[in-house]
Amino acid sequence: VDAFKGLPDNVAGVRVVAEVFSASGQRVGLTGAGGATLLRATAPASARAQAPALGLRVEVREARMDPTATLVLRAAVIDARTGEAAVLGKVAVPLFFTPDEAAAAAAAAA
Repeated sequence: VDAFKGLPDNVAGVRVVAEVFSASGQRVGLTGAGGATLLRATAPASARAQAPALGLRVEVREARMDPTATLVLRAAVIDARTGEAAVLGKVAVPLFFTPDEAAAAAAAAA
């Protein structure tokens, strides 16, 4: 996650949390992250309000990895008006596709 663009005017802070899960719901540790199962990036206070840079990066170079592994990214913000935290959005992305799944995803995106 490099950055956000076009955040609402009432956003005072942004944090992204990244996790990898197996189909059974177990967190998967990442060697590229020192074995961590949860990665966080918070935009610095000096970041541009509507387009903060985060720079959350990790390389997945496991010798063996569960083929059902799914990356889950969750973006949380602080509402400047209320001071409350809120989830801006989340996405789940499978890390591996079979050839049939990749073809179906490409056809759906066209």
